[in-house]
Amino acid sequence: MSNKTRQSYNGPAGHVYDKFKSKNPIERHLMRSFLGAIDDLLQNVNFQNVLEVGCGEGYILSQLEERDKNTKIYGSDIDYHISKKAREKARDCSIFVSDATHIPLPDNGIDLILGIEMLEHIKYAEDAMREIQRVARVGAILSVPREPLWRMMNMARGKYWRNCGDTPGHCRHWSAGAFEKFVNKYMNVIEIRKPTPWTILLANKK
Repeated sequence: MSNKTRQSYNGPAGHVYDKFKSKNPIERHLMRSFLGAIDDLLQNVNFQNVLEVGCGEGYILSQLEERDKNTKIYGSDIDYHISKKAREKARDCSIFVSDATHIPLPDNGIDLILGIEMLEHIKYAEDAMREIQRVARVGAILSVPREPLWRMMNMARGKYWRNCGDTPGHCRHWSAGAFEKFVNKYMNVIEIRKPTPWTILLANKK
């Protein structure tokens, strides 16, 4: 089956649970560590423009806007209605609707690509990684939930017991080592961060 005809996305668009807006003090602490790790990796990349693939409601985009007013920021999401919310939140960003496996940009068209908490939602994540590798000129920052820790923490807070803690919409699952191995097939992983319960990688273009 060709990439153009098969269904690449296999879950609900956007966040099943909006962790960015949580008022739970423990979850807020975890999110600060998560966002801090991403910001730390951003310090190690020289880029003039950036694209977040699967930008959701635009929280990361809005953080990028605040971080650097001189960087050209793009966002894409497969869901039209969610992309509208992102435009409202990140008004200075250029946001478009796109499947992560078919990014409508030229080869080497974007310095840095962010794939934050989106690859686990894509059944054919290999196709998405090939697109990220194609479009990125410098590299990518990619994050996924760290398994099996993610499921264990979900169950500890009483969520998704029928699915053994698996979040609805997650169709791909990686341990930290497995995710590093997966990304290394397409790009060179140069740094890794493991804020509980995620794996975040910085990878350069091969």
